[in-house]
Amino acid sequence: MYLMRASLIFVAVFVSIGVVRGDARVAAKIDDFSLQDYLGANHSSNDWRGKRAVVVVFLGTECPLAKLYGVRLAELDAEYGPKGVEFVGIDSNQQDSLLEIGHYVRVHKIDFPVLKDTAGEVADKFGATRTPEAFVLDGDGNVVYHGRIDDQFGVGYQRVGEVQRNLANALDEVLAGKPVSVPTTEPIGCLIGRAKQTAPKGEITYTKHIAPIVDTHCVRCHRDAQIAPF
Repeated sequence: MYLMRASLIFVAVFVSIGVVRGDARVAAKIDDFSLQDYLGANHSSNDWRGKRAVVVVFLGTECPLAKLYGVRLAELDAEYGPKGVEFVGIDSNQQDSLLEIGHYVRVHKIDFPVLKDTAGEVADKFGATRTPEAFVLDGDGNVVYHGRIDDQFGVGYQRVGEVQRNLANALDEVLAGKPVSVPTTEPIGCLIGRAKQTAPKGEITYTKHIAPIVDTHCVRCHRDAQIAPF
């Protein structure tokens, strides 16, 4: 009985680790995309060709954790930008306006582009679900790291002392030409506010749907070759 329980525990732990390590988003190649920033300037993923690595972070202007990590991302950009790493922020929240994105950028003193993913199509490409959620792409556009920025902040807690710099560690290994030793961590943050897709129902025709409205609200007042009797 003891051996059976031990085996079950081992299998459970193995499966749990496999779920994290087996993240389908890691090793996926991201297709080219193009988005505008909050000022209306267009940015294409082709612009980052030749970079040693690209960090794509999904952000939200209202999420408390995205706010806490805004300054941290600006610091990482200043640290790794000169080493050939491009940082890109993407806001896929339906509810975030361009004005709010601009305010977020200014408050956190962010120099890298923050783009608006209005339809959520780029979030779909990456499989992103939360803010903040980070992806590291190698020079060929393959995802080599996916997850959190570090483990200092979480839902309802703030870690004091040594922090696991997960994103920074992944970048160090990529820049050193090494495989990322921890390619996946669990992103913690707010769910991306996605637009609800509603399938069209029925068929609208002029005769059945539009003409009765015109007859009820227009024809009864208007007269031929005259204005309505206002």
